[in-house]
Amino acid sequence: MMMKYFRMATRHWREAFKGIWRHRMLAFSAVLSVAVALFLTSFLVLVVLNVNNVTDNLEKDIKIYATIQKDTSAEAVDALIGNTKTVTNIIEVQYKTADQELDDLILSYGEDGKIFESYRSDNPLKATLTFTLNDASLAQKTVEDLKAFPELDKIQYGQETAENIIKIFDTVQQFGAIVVAAVMVVAVVLISNTIRMAIMARRTEIEIMRLVGASNFFIRWPFILEGLLIGLMGAIIPIGLTVVGYTQLYSYLTNEGQLTLVRLAEPSTVLLGISLFILGVGALVGILGSLFSMTRFLKK
Repeated sequence: MMMKYFRMATRHWREAFKGIWRHRMLAFSAVLSVAVALFLTSFLVLVVLNVNNVTDNLEKDIKIYATIQKDTSAEAVDALIGNTKTVTNIIEVQYKTADQELDDLILSYGEDGKIFESYRSDNPLKATLTFTLNDASLAQKTVEDLKAFPELDKIQYGQETAENIIKIFDTVQQFGAIVVAAVMVVAVVLISNTIRMAIMARRTEIEIMRLVGASNFFIRWPFILEGLLIGLMGAIIPIGLTVVGYTQLYSYLTNEGQLTLVRLAEPSTVLLGISLFILGVGALVGILGSLFSMTRFLKK
């Protein structure tokens, strides 16, 4: 029994390869069509993953900044730092004196910053506290908790800017997911049409097989395997382009110092998953395309 199934499977695979070779121009067109669709899918998935990575990094980088009242004593500042560390959602507190704030201001302006040296004797700036958060989504609540400390003056964290950036990225993610789904549908249709053309070219052969008693199951399998092979071959091209292209892009932007605010996800964390995903999608759309065409034909 096992030998029977093995011979049948061998025959189906042989027929699938023969079918592709016999109609190689059609198969080549299908492979290219699938490759284009899957490359676009791969590109969009990379965009969505990196948007998600950037959003996570932005949320992690959100900090709360607060100035300290001018007349606050050193002992009161030490007590303030210790007390604010106990506030829920704060994991780190960084203190800077007014002189350190002036140093940062001068440094930020480069050569032009030397003009601010005249403020050394009467520094108008205040000492500051910078709070690192555990959960950026709770930033506003943390600000409200910090308002309970009278030594703190101005408390801010760029709420509007941070929220607007995150909202934009969320919209990009949703749009990307919709486009990926649409591209997958297009890929299925492309393979379905290609297999349908192959079936029409071999309709006489199929009719003879039906006349001699071959079951629909027996007739269908070589075409399913043919669609599977087309889908897999169509997936190899975008996988190669994605791996090489993304690795080179990441290397260039990282080594040349082009990345500042936007940090791409490391290739090692995304490329294997995307490659397997594209390979699986290629196999799936190939099988689905064959099934749709064969089902319509065998119902006639």
